[in-house]
This record gives sequence, C-alpha cells and structure tokens, in this order.
Amino acid sequence: MTTLSKTALYCVAGIMIALLRPQAANAQSQASCPGTVLYSYKGVNVYSNGADENSGTPFCGIGTYGLQYECTEFVRRFYGTIYGANSKVPATGASPWAGNADQYFSTASQRNLVAFPNGGPTPPATDDIIVFESPNPADGGHVAIAEGPPTNSTLVIAEQNWGPEDGPATLTVSFDGAHYTVTRPNSKYTILGWLHNPGATIAASFISFIEGNPGIPGDGVFVNANSTGEFDLSSPISLASITNGLTFTIFVPSSAGVPISLDLIVVPTNGNLACGSSNGIGESPVTTTYNNVAGYAFNVTQADLDFVVSATNQANPSCNVSLASLQVTSMGVFIGSPSALTLAYSLDAVAVGVGQGVLP
Repeated sequence: MTTLSKTALYCVAGIMIALLRPQAANAQSQASCPGTVLYSYKGVNVYSNGADENSGTPFCGIGTYGLQYECTEFVRRFYGTIYGANSKVPATGASPWAGNADQYFSTASQRNLVAFPNGGPTPPATDDIIVFESPNPADGGHVAIAEGPPTNSTLVIAEQNWGPEDGPATLTVSFDGAHYTVTRPNSKYTILGWLHNPGATIAASFISFIEGNPGIPGDGVFVNANSTGEFDLSSPISLASITNGLTFTIFVPSSAGVPISLDLIVVPTNGNLACGSSNGIGESPVTTTYNNVAGYAFNVTQADLDFVVSATNQANPSCNVSLASLQVTSMGVFIGSPSALTLAYSLDAVAVGVGQGVLP
C-alpha cells in the first residue's frame, strides 16, 4: 500500500461518514473505546483509530470533539483542553472547528487563529496547528500540533490517525535567510502552513549549547563556557516573529553568585559577523525557582530588540538589518556587582520564553 493510500481520507470530517458505518461494527468498536493510547503531548492523549486506522472511518464514532479518532479530533481536543477553545461538538448548529483538515488553513479566523503560510518569514511556534494538503482533494488533508519551534532544521509534531506510528513525528525545516519551508519526508502531502493562537502564553523552554546540554536546573548537569566566556546556542533564536521581546531565565551553580547582567550576541542569519553586535541587558532580574533551584529572569523588551536594529544600521548603514534577518547566537552571563563584574563560566540551565515574564 502506498503512502498516499495509507493516509487517504484520514481527516474527512463529514458527519455522513459516521452514519454510513454499519451499526453492528460500530457497536463492537464502541465497546473497546476510547482505545489504545499511543502517545501523550501536554497530557492530551493520542488514541489509536483501532481497526479503522489508515481510513477515514471514525473507529469510536462521534465524541465530544468530533470523529473519534481522526486527526481533527485530536487537534480540537488539544485546543479545547489546553486553551479552552470552543471546539466541542455543539448540541445544535455547527462548530467553528468543524470541517476537513485541509480547510483549517483558509478558515483559521473562524477559530480565532492566525494563519502563516509555509514558505513565509514566520516559523512555526509551540502548539501551532500544522495543516497538510493531499494531492487528492477528496482525502481531506491532515492536521497536527507542533511540539515546539524548529530545532536543528527539524520540527517535532504530535498527531493522530496518520498511521500505525501515530505520536511524535519529525518534519524537515529549511531556512534561506528570510523564509521557512516545512516538508514531510517521504510523503506526497504538502504543508499549507500553520495556525497560531495569538493569545497563547507558552512556558519557556530549556535550551542547549554547542558546549553541551545542561538540561534542567538541579539535575546535576552543568555546561562550561567557551574560551571567550560565552555560551553558543545549539539552535540560534530567530527574532523574525518576536513582537513582545524575550525572557531569559538563568540558573547558575549555587557557588557562582548572583547573575546581574546578560550579554546577547546577535548576528544576521546570513552569518555576516561585521553586522553582528554584543548587547548588554542590565536591568534587575526577577528571582524565580524551578526544581527548588534559584533562577534569575531577564526581560529583553521589544524596545531592546528594536534598538539592536537601529544601532547596527547606524553604525554600519550597509548592513541594512531588520529583526526578520537577525538571530541570537551566543550569550554571556555576568555575576557579582556593578562595580565588580565577572563572567559566569558555568551554567546549570537556561530557559527562553517568547514574551515578557515568560518563565519555565
């Protein structure tokens, strides 16, 4: 069976499909529902579609969030559970979340979501809905949830009813310096784009460095700086879609002292170091805790980022940079006091959140 035929009709969301299912078979499937849990993302389960895996037939009929267990049912259940979206099947009338998977992109606004096209300047973000289109319009397309922003040219997604391997899957991400293009290896399905919840507040994520992965605070794993006292991010942070700044939460070994200043190295995505800059963030950090370890959160405001752009272009007009063309590649942490600053040469962990005051 080809890849296309395996995934055909996965997410056709018409009620008629459920009604056409033979009554005896439906009763038998309901007895074993909700079925096998294949995976869980943020506490929301991905279920097997049972004997109807690889088909457009809902093994468990119609449930609270639609056809069980099609791909659209998982997406509706995820957004209803995590964000309180009005995605349940209503007692009367039509839900704004109804429709085939491939219709989600063109109807994003009726779900209070913002659609970003594949191949555009904005990368997928955590919990965005990735929308797939089949070469056969009758198949109904596919939808999945992004588990985070792109990392090392890949994007991990959570999905339901794609195939027997349901759960996490990895997409390929390419970036040409201005545009993000996401593809699914070995699939005839194309990706239309992704839908973003503009009101979403997503917890900060712990990051890794080229010098090593310190993991989370308190796990006993530390990473040491390079020879210049800096930490190089394994995956640079693009500033293209940042509209309300960033929050960096720093965890240092207990013997290191208190971080009072953060230095961010920002360079163009084309690698032109002549247009890069070192930017000190010296405002008083907010103290927090994670896993019983003290952390120090620095708010990098949107004004700070805009200043990086203007200062860079003023110093070298030929750079002509914008936030869309810049990324954070390295960082340094200063500890001590304003009159006696020293570099922190070891870190317990670092978390980065999109927005102000976004902590892990």
